[in-house]
Formats: sequence, C-alpha cells, structure tokens
Amino acid sequence: MISEKQFQMFLLGQLPMKESLIVINEIKKDPELRRRYIGVLRFDAMEEAEKRDSLPLESLAAKTEDNMCVLKCERFVLEQKYKNYNNRTDVAQIREEHAFVSGLTDTNRLAWIDGNQEFFSSEEEQRWLTSKGVALYNIGRVLESYGLSVIRRFKCTIDQIKDALAKEMSESVIAVVNEDILQGKGGEDTPNHAVCILSVGKDEITLYNPSVDAESVSYPLNRFLSAWDTSRDFAVFINFKGVNVYDPHPEDIVGSEELSDSLNDLTEAMAEHLHDVWARGRLDLGWRYGKKRDDDKLLHPDLVAYSDLPESEKVFDRQSAQMLLKLLQRLGYVITRNSEDDHHCPNCGKKITLDMAYCSECGRYLQPDDFMKD
Repeated sequence: MISEKQFQMFLLGQLPMKESLIVINEIKKDPELRRRYIGVLRFDAMEEAEKRDSLPLESLAAKTEDNMCVLKCERFVLEQKYKNYNNRTDVAQIREEHAFVSGLTDTNRLAWIDGNQEFFSSEEEQRWLTSKGVALYNIGRVLESYGLSVIRRFKCTIDQIKDALAKEMSESVIAVVNEDILQGKGGEDTPNHAVCILSVGKDEITLYNPSVDAESVSYPLNRFLSAWDTSRDFAVFINFKGVNVYDPHPEDIVGSEELSDSLNDLTEAMAEHLHDVWARGRLDLGWRYGKKRDDDKLLHPDLVAYSDLPESEKVFDRQSAQMLLKLLQRLGYVITRNSEDDHHCPNCGKKITLDMAYCSECGRYLQPDDFMKD
C-alpha cells in the first residue's frame, strides 16, 4: 500500500525513481487509484489542449440570417471595384465539376439556392457556401473564379491593412471577426462573420458589414481589433493579377515551435515521399536524369533515389515536410499513431484521447472508466 502523500508527490513528479515504480505498480493493481490517476491525466491533457494557439481555418463565417456574409462581401468587392472585370479562367471551369455546397440534400440545396438567387451571378458562387456558412479557407473563391488574385493570411496587422488600402493600385480586404464583439455585445471567442475593410483611421475603422443595412458603418478601432483577434487576425487581400509582388511568409503561420521527437522521426519518411512525388511528376512529363540540368533536353540531376541526393537537396525536402507537419499542428490537428494502447469509445468504438470531454462520433460524455483497460 502507498500513502496519499506518496500518491500526490508522484503526480507532482517529486518522488525518487524507486518509489515511483512502487506507486506505478499500485496504480496497476488498484482500480480506484487507476481511476484517480487517469482523471488527473485527462485534466492535464484538457488544460494543455486549451493552451494550443490553433488557427481557426475550418471556422465558418455565417453571422447573418441567411449565412451569406462571405458571398455578400465578395459581391460587394466585385461591384465596388471590379464591376466590369470578368477574366474567368480555365481553373474556374474545372472547378465546375466539383460540388462544394455540402450538408444539404439535392432537393434542399436547390431550393435553398433558388431562394437566395439574387446573390448568385453564376454557379461558382453556389459551390463555396455550405448550409452553415463559408469556411475561412474558402473565402475569396468566387473572386478567384473572376480571374482576380486572392491571398489569405493569418496574423495580419492593422498596419498591413492600411498599407494595402493606401497603395496606388489599392487592394480590397475582407476580414473575419466575431460579430457580437464588433457590435459591443461581448460574445464567445470564435470567428463567425466576414466584413470588408474600407478605411482605417486613428481611432475608428469603416467597414461594409453585411449584417447592417448600409454600405458603410464605422466602429471603434479597438473594438474591431478585439473582434478580429478571434480569427487570429485573418484577412483576405484581393487585387488584379500581376499587381502585387508575391512575398509568402509560411513561417509566420506555423510559428517557431519545434516538432515532438515522434514527429521528427516522421520527417525523413515524408521528405523521401515528397521527393518521390516530385520525381514521378517530372518523369511523367518526359524528364530524365542528367548530370547537369538542361531544360531544353529535359534533364535533371536530382532524378535519382532520395538516398542519392546531395545533402543540400535533402534539407529542402526535410524543411518542406516539417512545415507541413507544423501546419497540421497549428490548424489544431493532433497527429497520433495507432497502437494497442489506444482508447476507444465503449459506445461507438471511435478512437478517443485523454483531452476529449465528449466522443467526437456519438457525443458520449467520457468518464475515467472509458480510458481504463483490463
């Protein structure tokens, strides 16, 4: 038997290794002690999950009665600045083959679209709107289909917005905010509404807000910044193609946090796979190995096995793999490996993790017993 003091010191990591092993053995034998221990692990996991600064890429902008704030903003941008511009691309035509309106049956989808037809000039505008709104990563898709250049960015600053609006060939800017906070009503810390930024002053900002019956409305700048912060300062910049110099900063999105040891082990496998994908694409286009690169003869020195690449090329592939893994983490995904130690919901069999309060499949309220194995 162990004392309560020993158990608490073990939880705090303050026991010597020899005594810790004794406590671990007691936890394995005593179901009640195990239940308490799992409860502590779950609390720590949930607390850690709350600290993750995830980018809300899949959040839906839908804080209007018809869930159409994004499309209203995009239509506003087209009508205000690009009214006579229609340089539709082959890409847009290819996208016609896909159905991006989800969550509705065919009958309901068509009826719903028909009831909002005044906002649709083409089928492109129908695809990106789900029954619950538009995901952040799909904002600007309609504008893309008109041949406009669209750049989506998290962690923008108000100075970047000012610079975009002040350019000689000024950009149009759509931002995502929490509508309740913007209106001074408080609200949850979630992004849910798209607005167009028209101008930024010292203490106020002027917007086109689809939920307000006016072409422009001003708000205190500090209130807008609080509402904008809920989307991690997400903004979409729109302009004619070829106007802006493309200057990507992917490191601003993924941050500088290091990957865990287990994900670092995965990096090399992903790097090799990325090289194989690149090489297969080149070979399919008629490229072949050559000691020196020759674009006219379609020769490339890197069309060799990953193991035969010079270290400088391997570094490039590894960095690409690491950035992809970091992006997944930053978007809130948890990368886990299946093992015999996994926990599964006793109700539906879905894999569950210690940081979950409810099963994501069936909604079961999870208890410590659900994480206990015989």
